[in-house]
Amino acid sequence: MPTSPERCDGASFQEVVSRATSSADPSPLLSTNLLPPSAYLPLGLGKLADVLDPQRLRFYRAGAEVDTPISRSVDRFGELQTALDREALAQELARGGTLVMIEIQSMIPAELDRLRIVLQDLTDERAWVNAFNSYGTETGIAPHWDDNHVFILQCEGQREWILSEPVVSNPAAGMEQPSGHTGRPMRATLGPGDLLFVPWGWVHSTVPVGPRSTHLMFAYRPRTGLDYFRWLLPRLASADACRAPIADGDARGGAETLALALREAFERHDIATFLTSRKTQRPDAKLEDLGGMLGD
Repeated sequence: MPTSPERCDGASFQEVVSRATSSADPSPLLSTNLLPPSAYLPLGLGKLADVLDPQRLRFYRAGAEVDTPISRSVDRFGELQTALDREALAQELARGGTLVMIEIQSMIPAELDRLRIVLQDLTDERAWVNAFNSYGTETGIAPHWDDNHVFILQCEGQREWILSEPVVSNPAAGMEQPSGHTGRPMRATLGPGDLLFVPWGWVHSTVPVGPRSTHLMFAYRPRTGLDYFRWLLPRLASADACRAPIADGDARGGAETLALALREAFERHDIATFLTSRKTQRPDAKLEDLGGMLGD
């Protein structure tokens, strides 16, 4: 295995996404200096933590999740209210670790959200943006794989990425995570403006380079057979055989009846219908309108 990701310097974000999604078995890609500093410096991510729902924050230190400091109070109607404990969070950050902000696409500058629009347009899947803010020299999240494809945009500081080949194919949530890296992993150090593509299933971890680091994760997950079955499940309620009790003494007959009901459901609610129903509601912006931010 190569010791570093394949380079695609000089390519636009659109071109990097197209290249990453053109293979059924993609590998990591690295593009340096993809964006100018003016595109990602005005993020103000530190302030986002104050306005995000605490349930959309995660904090990690030394490979383990740490409880995000939350203050609780009861309002005048007797309802429990939760809020981020800013003072306690500041103390935790001073000790080092990584603060993750989940689904912040509505809070980032429009220039950056256009990258998410491009990702949705090219993949026909819903895309979202998470932010990772690392403090100190402590490693944050342990080696792991994701069940979605991700594009990492480094915004502040530097971060070394360690990547090793998948230990599972077509990963799904709930499957066992790795205990660490295997073989001879790839390494890449990202600086501001650099972009790294990490395919799903690739085991990855990061090492801090300096006291502060911020990156954005643009992610999407391809639809799978599991998604199709989740979509199909409520539609099976219309089949009498699926609602009927299964008799203990007739397991074979029950299985044959259910198999017939499933075959009929597959015909009525086929995968083509599922794919159409899951199509992303695309924003008004079109690729041709995004211009220089994409490196065109």
